[in-house]
Amino acid sequence: MNYPITELVNSSISIYSGDNIKHLNDFGVITVFQPKVAMHDEIIMENRDMKNSRNYFQYGDETVFLREKRMHGFRYILFFPPYLRTNKLESFYYALSKNEKSLDVFKGKSFRSSKDTVKSVEEELNGLDNFVELQYDSKYMKFSYKLKHKAIQRKTSLFCYTILITNRSTAANELLKMYREKDAVEKSFSHIKPHLEAFSRTEEGTRARMFLTVLAYTLLAIISFKLGISYNQALNAISGIREVVYSSGAHAPVEYTKEQKEILKKLKLKL
Repeated sequence: MNYPITELVNSSISIYSGDNIKHLNDFGVITVFQPKVAMHDEIIMENRDMKNSRNYFQYGDETVFLREKRMHGFRYILFFPPYLRTNKLESFYYALSKNEKSLDVFKGKSFRSSKDTVKSVEEELNGLDNFVELQYDSKYMKFSYKLKHKAIQRKTSLFCYTILITNRSTAANELLKMYREKDAVEKSFSHIKPHLEAFSRTEEGTRARMFLTVLAYTLLAIISFKLGISYNQALNAISGIREVVYSSGAHAPVEYTKEQKEILKKLKLKL
């Protein structure tokens, strides 16, 4: 069948049900099934036994497991690369450990007000607030925390599973290649977007922001290469170097973690 248009999309099409997908039948579609759709998790859980010799192929030097099923005239292809999962788990728990250490340091600090306590602690979570339960003592301006182990398990159990939906007969390994090439570009721009807010209203300003953002990524890539750590590890460690600013205007540096001290020492930097 010759399709008039081929769509290779990552998130611009919302697929919720069989009825919702019917309007795509006139197109050659390759799209990723979004995690926010309930059926996404169900497909993964149904296929947790896919990691065996019947369901693998080599993608370059990488081993990838896959399983496919047909619904509503479309192919649903589940991919799972164990090597990428190992890296993702390491990066996640590295960030979680770094946040725990920072919170432990904060537990010994004195704050000027309960508002300062909440603001400082929640900023320190750095995107991991869904996995940490905080309790505040407003009288003594202290706090305690504990990990949400079930939430962490639920999150990590789904790491690195990708479901592609297509009505094309293209081989699974070619579909994976097409998706990854497109996904890498989209992720780069989605990561850059927060740094390109509407402060730059001219082409020159936008170009300047793009240049600085790419420069920052390049420096982080060089740092991660020199130190022999992953890009995410370098980003997590460096982004955690900060200071606390109180409502009075006073500020104080947050004590460096062991990893941050080692990075600064190896880079011969003094802040």
